[in-house]
Amino acid sequence: MATYADDEIYPNQPLSDVACEVKFPGEVAVESQRHTFWERIRANYPTVLVPRAKSGEPPALQHYKFRCAAGDRTVSVALNSVAYAETKYRGHGAFLSEFSELVTQFRDCYPALREPNRVGWRYINVLPFARESGLVPIGRFLRLNVSLPDGLFSATRNLDLQWEGVRDNRRIVFRLASIEAKGQPGQEALLADIDCSIEGEGQ
Repeated sequence: MATYADDEIYPNQPLSDVACEVKFPGEVAVESQRHTFWERIRANYPTVLVPRAKSGEPPALQHYKFRCAAGDRTVSVALNSVAYAETKYRGHGAFLSEFSELVTQFRDCYPALREPNRVGWRYINVLPFARESGLVPIGRFLRLNVSLPDGLFSATRNLDLQWEGVRDNRRIVFRLASIEAKGQPGQEALLADIDCSIEGEGQ
């Protein structure tokens, strides 16, 4: 009997980053006993990245990052948040298994944590392109069902759009932009950033 390969990875997929985050009302123990959680995951995430101070942003709300030796998996922790990201996506099943295990260990370390007030899932796609007659070839990547006079989308020189919507209790933000490909000077790419979250009532 044939089975559906939930974790199939396509060789040319444009994903550059996949992340999932759980936010909760701030818990001081996460800040004062950050080492407790790190000791649990240290064998798999030995590298510590300390955040730089940002003007106007409380230090406790900035993420400490614990990264694996290969550098493609990162766990981020702040006073009110725990997140997991992969830059080399291993598939839905492997991603969720790792994230679920991390959240379970995180909750074990900080039993006073209250219920989450936000769960978010984010996909970032980067699609390299070459301009055609100086324009961004949007039609080669997307079919935008937007009616504009004189076919303006077909004459796109640069692009930076953001759409936000709500469906049931889910908030969805979609951003589409032409950018310079990271680490590839002169190479342009199309960024498709999809951020879906479930908002709770507690703050």
